Amino acid sequence: MKINLERPICFFDLETTGVNVVNDRIVEISVIKVNPSGKEDLKTWLINPGIPIPNVVSAIHGITDEMVKNEPTFKDYSNEIYDFIKACDLAGFNSNKFDIPLLAEELLRAEVDFDLSKIKTIDVQNIFHKMEKRTLSAAYKFYCGKEHDDALSSMSDTRLSYEVFLAQLDKYEQLENNVSYLSKFSSLRKSLDLAGFVYENDDKKKESHLNWRSNSVKRIAFQRNKLFEAVNEIANENDYIMYSDNDEIPDLSKIDFKSNRARVIIFKQKLFYYKFNLAYPKVDWFGSKSCKVKDLKNISCITVHISGGLEMLRAIKKAAKKYNKKLKIFGVTVLTSFSSSSIKKVGHTKSIKDLVRKQAALARKANMDGIVCSAHEIKFIKIKSSLSLRSFS
Repeated sequence: MKINLERPICFFDLETTGVNVVNDRIVEISVIKVNPSGKEDLKTWLINPGIPIPNVVSAIHGITDEMVKNEPTFKDYSNEIYDFIKACDLAGFNSNKFDIPLLAEELLRAEVDFDLSKIKTIDVQNIFHKMEKRTLSAAYKFYCGKEHDDALSSMSDTRLSYEVFLAQLDKYEQLENNVSYLSKFSSLRKSLDLAGFVYENDDKKKESHLNWRSNSVKRIAFQRNKLFEAVNEIANENDYIMYSDNDEIPDLSKIDFKSNRARVIIFKQKLFYYKFNLAYPKVDWFGSKSCKVKDLKNISCITVHISGGLEMLRAIKKAAKKYNKKLKIFGVTVLTSFSSSSIKKVGHTKSIKDLVRKQAALARKANMDGIVCSAHEIKFIKIKSSLSLRSFS
């Protein structure tokens, strides 16, 4: 069967240094561009990834460091690759979760403007899994009646993906032969990103597969502890200290640090969702802050999340007091954005009152100077917990 096309579609496959979409690199990319006329244009690029190819990975796809050491980098090829696939839709086997996100990362690093919003994608694996639940080799045998003899070649895998897709169109009469339908059908869920980490739930709200809350607490604890270590052991008085959340991306080029006279610098920056190329429009965020080490000594108080645990609180208290004996440290309890229902969605089984009371007791045990909480809990904490802590709303 011939696919009905309004514009070209590129079937492609990547061989890489690993399976991490952000950190790994492409070592080979093969593309079959199928034009509306049926004409096929084939292209393969062998690429120097700029990082070592692990032996265990070379054993899978057969490409070694020696084979690519004199090859151009992806940045060298980026414009040529983009010119070949631009104005085309994209397709492949497991391409929505791996090949397309990794290709997009490489193009962004090469400073190529790659707009996925204008591209329809077909994931042959998703069609296959919805219909048969098998691997690429099994799909090739099932649909085409042939064995997959060249599993180590990206062009072979690309050809197999294309042939399996055509056979799927022949086999399943209920599949509509157009890219818009097949792009929607081969998507597993209403993802807000191709890799499927962020998606819309039944209430049209964004959710994440990542256990972001527990990880963020660990990251915050690590960052704060390392900040104090650096201040104590490494930094000079005129060095600048930058402190920010993980999703804050300050533009350091906007500040002339040599001529700056402000004691505290607050960065106005864009708000991003999940990836650097998903900026939230028309919203400016006052996030990252910076000051000299000598000015950090004059800070009167800092806040820490009590949910980081007793060990983290004590470590911060010890490090901070060693550096600035007058520094007050206040523990943050439950954020005021939480309601009784939303607090349960992030894994807490206790009521907000019980959770705040428990966190306040933990802050007292860690010898915090006070706590930050909602005005609703101030009286409750003072009376029912008998804590000698100052409470601020």
